[in-house]
Amino acid sequence: MEPQAAPRRRNPFVAVATLLALALAPALLAQPVDPTFELRADLFQANFDSSVRFDSLDLGLGTSLDLEEDLGVEDSADVLRAELALRTGRRGRLTLDYVTFDREGSAVVGRQFRFGDYVFRADAAVSSSTETRFAALGWRYALVKNATSEFGLSLSAAWVEISASVTGQVVINGFPSLAVSESGDVEGPVPMLGLHGAWWIGDQFRLSAAGRYLEIEDLDGWTGSALDLSARFDWFFLDQLGIGVGWSSTELEAENLDPEEDGLTRADSSFDGLRVGLTLAL
Repeated sequence: MEPQAAPRRRNPFVAVATLLALALAPALLAQPVDPTFELRADLFQANFDSSVRFDSLDLGLGTSLDLEEDLGVEDSADVLRAELALRTGRRGRLTLDYVTFDREGSAVVGRQFRFGDYVFRADAAVSSSTETRFAALGWRYALVKNATSEFGLSLSAAWVEISASVTGQVVINGFPSLAVSESGDVEGPVPMLGLHGAWWIGDQFRLSAAGRYLEIEDLDGWTGSALDLSARFDWFFLDQLGIGVGWSSTELEAENLDPEEDGLTRADSSFDGLRVGLTLAL
């Protein structure tokens, strides 16, 4: 049995510290708009660090594989990330955000590895692909709200999908090696609690930040965590249109402690990077 590396853990209070630090910044007197509808579309330059393990009920634990280092999967991508916010009252907002990544790669791993029901040859070139989906529907409530700032809580229901496939030559005792393809996925809902804040500087500049987190010890045999952080600076050069630059980071960890069928039993995925785009506020 191959020893498994300890899962990476991140401190969920990073988001809290970020928001509290921003809250100390002085806000200039102004009367900025409070939009009913806000749509944001960004170019997201994401960097990845991800790993998977595909177990088999017949063969046992699979090999933990770093997708970028072991399988040569692309470690960066430029994608469109969209967010929507709809005000439901003076203090409440509904939010929706979505991002998806499709990546491919190829490599000679240099060692035998087990992925699902197959043992792939050490000297064979393998090609691989992975898909990640992250969508979250949330509700934000401002505990503190005035003309220039707000600070409050958020509750989100996120849907996460991570899939991976590998194609290459496999080892079969007593038979010539042959090319096969094996794939698996993990998906499910993830509730997340968080904090958010926004601060206006004059009536054209806005600084905002948000953090969401969840850690599960045991839910139907699954354990894991999710952490999502973001910060942004917007310049509204028109009353209803702004340009912004920011940064966001998402980390997902999931492991099935008692699998009942073949599948991706462990999947870790993190992506972070620069975001630049437009905000429409009506």
